[in-house]
Amino acid sequence: MKLIKLNCAACGAPISIPDNLEQLSCSNCGTHLMVEHGQGYYALKSAEQISDAINQSGRGTQDAIREGAQLTQKELKRLQLTQAYGNANTVLNATMAEQRTLARGQMTPATVKQLHVLNFQEWTQWEDVRRIQMQLDVLDGGPIETNTLGLTTQIDMLDHSILVMRSCPPSRENQKILQTLVDEKRLYQECLQKIKADELRGKIKSFTIKPPFSTDLNLLVKQLKQIQSDLSGLSRQALNPIIARLQQDLSKLNNQLYNHYHQEIYHQCWGETNPATDPGQDFDTITKHLKATNATARWLHAVPAPSRAVSKEIKQLQRNEKRLSKNHGQMQEQFRIRDALKLLRNGLAAFAITAPFNSNIQDVRGQMEVFQQDLRNLQNRPKTPEVRQAHQELSGHYREFYNHWAMLERQQLEGILKSGTVQPPFSMDLEQARADYALVTEDVRLLKEQANLPGAQELYQRAAAKQRQLYEHLLRLQQQAGSPPESP
Repeated sequence: MKLIKLNCAACGAPISIPDNLEQLSCSNCGTHLMVEHGQGYYALKSAEQISDAINQSGRGTQDAIREGAQLTQKELKRLQLTQAYGNANTVLNATMAEQRTLARGQMTPATVKQLHVLNFQEWTQWEDVRRIQMQLDVLDGGPIETNTLGLTTQIDMLDHSILVMRSCPPSRENQKILQTLVDEKRLYQECLQKIKADELRGKIKSFTIKPPFSTDLNLLVKQLKQIQSDLSGLSRQALNPIIARLQQDLSKLNNQLYNHYHQEIYHQCWGETNPATDPGQDFDTITKHLKATNATARWLHAVPAPSRAVSKEIKQLQRNEKRLSKNHGQMQEQFRIRDALKLLRNGLAAFAITAPFNSNIQDVRGQMEVFQQDLRNLQNRPKTPEVRQAHQELSGHYREFYNHWAMLERQQLEGILKSGTVQPPFSMDLEQARADYALVTEDVRLLKEQANLPGAQELYQRAAAKQRQLYEHLLRLQQQAGSPPESP
């Protein structure tokens, strides 16, 4: 590398620069200069000359030069800061060297006091270095709040500032300065944690879930499972403030999403129906409650690791579902029995025989056979609830019809008896008494043959009693006539 001797374009002072340098500041007048390279020559131009060139150029050329000028200004600023950083470090190193010299000597009250002064001086100079370092960091990295490198450097340098300040006398002013340094470090740490958290956040799928949340229950279940998976992944990492912050944010998101999911379940499963209302004995209402209860419990159970409150809610829903299922099943069975009973009735002719019944004995006897046949058919069927109920109903109808039939049979039977007019007191004429006895005896024989007919037994007993009375009456008449007794 060779040195080139030029003169300042502003004050004319001689300047020696390396042949690869592109900009500098004049040490005599401080003017910012740019090195112009040509074929075989070098020249220095001031910023004002550059500005004039911009003003005299066309729009396209002006933009290019302006951009170059901005870059130049930035590089000039960097050069100034670098020089200032070096100077500040030189002063700081001198102070620290003086501290070490005093520390190696005898520690007297005057020495201690001088060391305290040097410690505060070190802190002041270190803060100058830190300030310049921050300006260098933000020159390319942007604002310090979003500058990872700058924040890391500032935190490290603040640690040294705090250490130095703690070595100073604990005066009220120094304590105030110390607290300010601690607060600034905490602020930078929070900014750095936020940047790192945001970087890690971008790698976690769950953080793409944002309000307003979906109304698709399947999608919500998938999203809640994703959050659980991401929380599990974070729990396997070493705990630090960033991980703790992300866990807290994910837990908050999980609670928000689950609350929305819970509300959406009840909205979609129940609609305008209040789950706390009693469905009563209305089949349609019970069916609606049962379906909604089943769906609610199923959706609540779809998310892994439910909370204790949700687990309790699911158990309550399952108990309600069991009770509703029982009522629903009972009502379904009642409807089945009702429909089956209706079909069964329609298939039995005896159910069509209703009061007022026929008065024709022949027709009634035919209907009696229908009743008996249908009752036998029911008796031979499996003892299902509808068969038992049909048999019970038909038996009740049969008893009513049987009484009607029995009445007609008795009336007919009484109509064919010949001894109805033979009643005490019997005739005193022996021959007439014998004739009456013959009529009664004929009726007794007839009733004995028809003993299976309703009322025949009662009529038989009455006729037999009349026969015995009439027999005794005949015996008395024969004795009075003086004729030997003879069998009637």
